[in-house]
Amino acid sequence: MRLTYRTAKVTYKALFGYSLVVIALLIVAVPVFAASTSATPWLDFSLSTPSGMSPQTARALTKGLNVNHLNPGEEDWYTYSRTSFDDPTFAWISLAMRYESEAQIDPEQANFEIMAQKQAGSWLPEAAAPSDVLGAGLASPLKAANENLNAIFWTGEVTDEDVYYVRVFNQSPFGLNYTLEAKAEQPAVSGAAPASLSEAEVLNLRQQAWALTAQPRKDAPRGGRPLDAAGPVGGLDCDRRHGD
Repeated sequence: MRLTYRTAKVTYKALFGYSLVVIALLIVAVPVFAASTSATPWLDFSLSTPSGMSPQTARALTKGLNVNHLNPGEEDWYTYSRTSFDDPTFAWISLAMRYESEAQIDPEQANFEIMAQKQAGSWLPEAAAPSDVLGAGLASPLKAANENLNAIFWTGEVTDEDVYYVRVFNQSPFGLNYTLEAKAEQPAVSGAAPASLSEAEVLNLRQQAWALTAQPRKDAPRGGRPLDAAGPVGGLDCDRRHGD
């Protein structure tokens, strides 16, 4: 006994009916699907670790201005080494952080600190021991013409065997737009220092020197003549603090 199969003939009328059913299902399903999902794009990488917000994802510090924004409680990480800036004589670095805020923000709330690690090592979450911290930004002793401007400076040596990390943090209740200026220095920036001074005192003097020369002053001290600008800061006018 031979079995035969019969196939139903699909007519254009049947195809048209099927297409109407599919279209109706799509009309119902698309709004339901859209309502059940968030408004973020399909290619959303927000769940991944944001670049620059941890030592493992630190951005390369570039020469000149590094512009960024920090929300309250956030921090940015930058990294540099002796091979940065394509300068074979790169031995010292000067960093300047600037931001504007109408509110009073202490350097303990918004600042940056510098850490060092041997080139062969790798960062772990618990690796940032206190001994790794080289220092933090020093508030400028100058009074800016813009009263809302905050300027913080640091100068340090760059060795061959270390890689350095800059942690910029904002622990204030306000969002901050900031610039982090990186300036490569020559060995002569260290200058001559009395032998009686400790290493910490010498470093503090260098930081103050960078703060004093990193921005032009608006007026000379009382009774003096105007001073020329002594460093590139993007047109910031400052004057010395002095008592009445």
